[in-house]
Amino acid sequence: MNCNAQNNKLKAIALRNTRSTLFAYAIPALIYSPIVSYSGLSSVPIWAFLVMYGVVAAFILVNLAIIQMLPKVSYELGAPILYTQVAFFMGVFVFWIVMLEQGRYGGLFFAFSMLVYTYAYGSKALAISINTAIVVLYLAGSYHVLSSQGNVENFTKDILAIMAFLPVSIILGRVGSKLALKKRKVKALFAEQKATEQKLQETLFKLEHAATTDELTGLINRREINNRLSYEYQRLNRTHATMSILILDLDHFKSINDHYGHPCGDEVLKHVASCLTSAFRSTDSVSRWGGEEFIVLMPATSLAEAHAVSDRALETIARSPIRYKDSQITVTASGGISEVIPSEGVESALHHADECLYEAKKLGRNQIISSMNIQQVC
Repeated sequence: MNCNAQNNKLKAIALRNTRSTLFAYAIPALIYSPIVSYSGLSSVPIWAFLVMYGVVAAFILVNLAIIQMLPKVSYELGAPILYTQVAFFMGVFVFWIVMLEQGRYGGLFFAFSMLVYTYAYGSKALAISINTAIVVLYLAGSYHVLSSQGNVENFTKDILAIMAFLPVSIILGRVGSKLALKKRKVKALFAEQKATEQKLQETLFKLEHAATTDELTGLINRREINNRLSYEYQRLNRTHATMSILILDLDHFKSINDHYGHPCGDEVLKHVASCLTSAFRSTDSVSRWGGEEFIVLMPATSLAEAHAVSDRALETIARSPIRYKDSQITVTASGGISEVIPSEGVESALHHADECLYEAKKLGRNQIISSMNIQQVC
């Protein structure tokens, strides 16, 4: 994974975790506070709670904006982000406990939901330290409430509430952590399986591509063109359409190799392959037949149509000299075309096309001869 991809992934994780804090800490408060207010357990008006929600929402939005603007997010940055958010919610928590007044016992229960969160997504030491802080903050807020009400003697009830809720919260935390761990393992397993399947598909595609493609020119190879010849011949027998085959051979290719070297010869083959690909239709199959020889399968194409498009292809090759180092090399090719006769088969058509190619070479090269005029030429 490159640096940009890793940075984007870490940033996405940081943003997702920041949003999750809203559900882990703020949502319980959002649900519980109106109940306390409307049931008379607190004399604090509902708008005061709404202000607190506004502060929490603003904090979350600021966090999201800062993370989004960070040019680089690293693993080391995760801890400061988490501690900043936890510290903020700890501060909000003590104010919330004071505002809840007589409903603070329920607030304590919701506060211990953080134990589930920290057990599931953090270490056990972190969970213990955070919940120790919750206990201290709760007792501080509770003492303030009781002092303002003149009921400090009831402070022992809050200590008993802590003792009652703490074991329950630990059980909930352990169960929650196990469920979260199993969920993460299943999620990781699915992600790994999906990644493996994707790699397998990519490998199969590469293997299939390698098995059907000529490595030098990028054209389909002899094995694949034979498969297509067989398939198109079967379809030809069913549809009674037409099909033509062109065999093309570069003129004086050995001289090019001898004079300029084999690397130049490779460049010539790639250049001719590109010319042929652009000259023929997408429905035609252009293949490297072997050496400097190419073959083009033209389904649903009569001999006359095949002759016309093949002539244009030869003109394209001849008009496109190749620059190799300080030399400009003009390449020409000769070709033979034959129409596939259903009763005779593909091998017969290939044989006729090869004969036409030989005739084109004999007549001076850089031309196309088809089976319909070979007798006339002879």
